[in-house]
Amino acid sequence: MICNEVLLERYRAEGISEDIYWESMMDMKYKFNECLDCKGVYGSFVASWFDGFFRMMRYSMGRFQFEYSDFDREDYTTESGITIKKDEEVLGFHIPWSGVSLTDDVRIDSYKKAYEFFKEHRRPDGLMIFKCGSWLLYKGHYDFLPEKSNVLRFMDDFIILESNEKDEFNDAWRLYGGAGYKKPEEWPEDNSLYRAFKQRVLSGGKTGSGFGIVIFDGEKVVK
Repeated sequence: MICNEVLLERYRAEGISEDIYWESMMDMKYKFNECLDCKGVYGSFVASWFDGFFRMMRYSMGRFQFEYSDFDREDYTTESGITIKKDEEVLGFHIPWSGVSLTDDVRIDSYKKAYEFFKEHRRPDGLMIFKCGSWLLYKGHYDFLPEKSNVLRFMDDFIILESNEKDEFNDAWRLYGGAGYKKPEEWPEDNSLYRAFKQRVLSGGKTGSGFGIVIFDGEKVVK
C-alpha cells in the first residue's frame, strides 16, 4: 500500500489523471484474483510484473495496458506502404485478466485513450504503432474459433508478423484459470470459446502464440 500511495503522489505531481492511476492499480486486483484462482491463495505469482507500473513505464488505458517500447524487429513495410523501422519507438500493450470481453467498442476505446495519452509516441504521419505478443494472436485460431468470436475480431486489428505452433496448450490457465491445470477432458465448457479450445486440444489440434502490430490513426485501425 505504501508504494501505491507514493505512486499516486507521483501521478499528481506529473499532472496525470487519477482515473488512469486507479485503472492501472486495478491490475493488482486482477493478479490477486488470478493467483487465488490458479494457486488457491491471495498474492501474485508474477510479482516482477508490477515494477512497470511503479516506475511509470506502464499505464492502463481502458481494456489494455500500454508501455514504452520499441520495434524489436527488422524494418517492416505494410502492403499499403507504411514502414516501421527497427528500433522505432512504439507502444507495447498487454491484455490483463479482467474478464472484460474484447468487443469492438472496448478495443477502440482503449486505443483512443492510448493515442491521446502517449502523444509523444505519434509518428510524423499521425499514426501510432502498438505491438503485442500473446497466445491470443496464434493464426490457427481462424481455423477453429467461432466466426463471431471477439478473439478473431481482436486478431483482425493486427498485422500478425509471427505465429508459432505449440504441441501443448501451456497457456490453458490464461483461458480457464485454475481449471486449465486439469486434464483437457475436465476443462469447463461454459462458453463457445471454452468449448472451441477444449475440442481443439482433445482432437489433437495445435495451439500457439503470435506477435503483431496494430496501426492506429486516432480513430480507427489502418493496415
